[in-house]
Amino acid sequence: MTTTRVPITFWAALCVASTGYVISQTLRFSLQGRDFNMMWVAGCLATEGRIAEIYNLRAFDAAASAMMGIQTAGNAYSYPPHALFIAMPFAYLPLGLAFASWNVLTLGLFLYAARFHLPERLWLAGCAPASVICLSFGQYGLLTSALFLLAFRRSVLGGSGADD
Repeated sequence: MTTTRVPITFWAALCVASTGYVISQTLRFSLQGRDFNMMWVAGCLATEGRIAEIYNLRAFDAAASAMMGIQTAGNAYSYPPHALFIAMPFAYLPLGLAFASWNVLTLGLFLYAARFHLPERLWLAGCAPASVICLSFGQYGLLTSALFLLAFRRSVLGGSGADD
């Protein structure tokens, strides 16, 4: 085995092991899409003009339980009001399709941004434990990471105002 293959093999094994662990824990504790579910509920409430309910814990929990058909056990939308502009478009889709769309869009943007930094090992970015956690829960992490990476490229997408 050459010395260049040892690190790749090590990182590949680590990615596979950590991905397997995160997926098993997600399924074990029924956490699939937990964060995204709250984003979707908040987006639905916002599109219905029920903004006040989003930051009222009891009202939000009641709305989430009713919309999702399950007891949500005190979950809340913990993002600032301007994040609703990101959540609202997904409210027009059924929850499962919205979750899948969110993951495809955020992972795609993240991989696009990471390709400048890991051109020959882009797969590492996609299967890193943080990426898998973001995909499992539907967190904003891949989106914010993509914007952060794009900002270092002086990209308009990253908010720096320069061309890509």
